[in-house]
Amino acid sequence: MFRKQVQNIHLLFVALTLQCASSTISMTDHCGSTITVLGDRLLSQTSQFYVDNLDCTLVLTTPSNYNTIVLDFEWVDIEQGPTGTCYDYLEVYAGPEVRYDKLGLTACGQSLERYEMNSPGTSFTLRFVTNFTVVRQGFSLIVTSYNKAVDESCSDNNEYYCNNFRCIDESLLCDCKDNCVNNHDEEDCDIVCETTSVASSKGGWQRYQIVIIAILIIAL
Repeated sequence: MFRKQVQNIHLLFVALTLQCASSTISMTDHCGSTITVLGDRLLSQTSQFYVDNLDCTLVLTTPSNYNTIVLDFEWVDIEQGPTGTCYDYLEVYAGPEVRYDKLGLTACGQSLERYEMNSPGTSFTLRFVTNFTVVRQGFSLIVTSYNKAVDESCSDNNEYYCNNFRCIDESLLCDCKDNCVNNHDEEDCDIVCETTSVASSKGGWQRYQIVIIAILIIAL
């Protein structure tokens, strides 16, 4: 009986670990890579602060059945000078390389909460650059692939209509990430999500550890 409980707890631990890993991507763990994204949270790094002297690029691309990516900035905490100069910065390019057109503004400081960018094609390239002085907490983005809705409906039965002319994969419903960007996919959900902030996003794995410890105590 005890061995069976331990086996069940181990399976739950693995499931929670996979859930955490599959829904969150660390940019600095994938420098120079191309990642296909369906609907993920992209953090600058897994540690509390990013490192000095970094020049990291990451290509994000849609699955074959989607044609656009939206980047939704949850928060930004990147070093900025007193006159507004970006000492460290995040840039976004329209396409699979940095030689393509740079989109929007250069991200730094702490002023981009809920800022949204849409890809003109099926990919974005992100470039994160840091200097040798102050390090801060980086950024958190929600990255979602979607199709444009026709006549306020989705052509695929496995898609969910966001009520803003976007169709996302229905597996993204109620996952504590605002993939629709208007929070339509997180309404009427039977789960409680914590508010994402600079502090709370960095504590995701610690919250899983607390849950696992609590389950161990109850089971034993």
